[in-house]
Amino acid sequence: FIIDYLDAGNYMGIELQEELLNSGVYDVIGVEKFKEKEPKLLVDGEFNFKDFKTTWPEFKKPTVGLAQSLFTHLNFKDIKLCLNNLKEIVDKDFILYATFHSEQGSFHTVEFKESYVYGETKIYLLKGSRSIGGNPFTSESGPHTDFWYSLNDLKKISDQTGWEVKEIFDWNHPRYQLMIVWTLK
Repeated sequence: FIIDYLDAGNYMGIELQEELLNSGVYDVIGVEKFKEKEPKLLVDGEFNFKDFKTTWPEFKKPTVGLAQSLFTHLNFKDIKLCLNNLKEIVDKDFILYATFHSEQGSFHTVEFKESYVYGETKIYLLKGSRSIGGNPFTSESGPHTDFWYSLNDLKKISDQTGWEVKEIFDWNHPRYQLMIVWTLK
């Protein structure tokens, strides 16, 4: 619903599944608002953000990004791919807000129902958790696999991609996703 607050042509979205983009247009914002706000939407599973520049001559570099419930379903390699490719279309003042699952309970203000070790990663299942936990270093990314990351994992991703972790906070997400704020180094 962020699109309500933006001027026409100032919203870009990228999604692997075309049916989710169509649902967003028809079921969430509606066709009239879509025409009014003129968002730029791409169906892409490889984070080819540069396609925004080649597809739309009036391309404007984004200043803020939101990865809502994206990194929760991406493994380590695919988060790095996303961040590396995003650098191609943003300036140094760009801010990325991204939700993620924390494998460290200290970030959370909620109770965990159980925990287990998957590979080398300790996974905490939260009350109300519904997805399968994957190892962020060996499992494939996917919409039905959730990945949990430690602060150390996130810093490692940052170091390898030229981003910096600015802040992590609990924003009372109904499925206990935390928010991370990233900026370019």
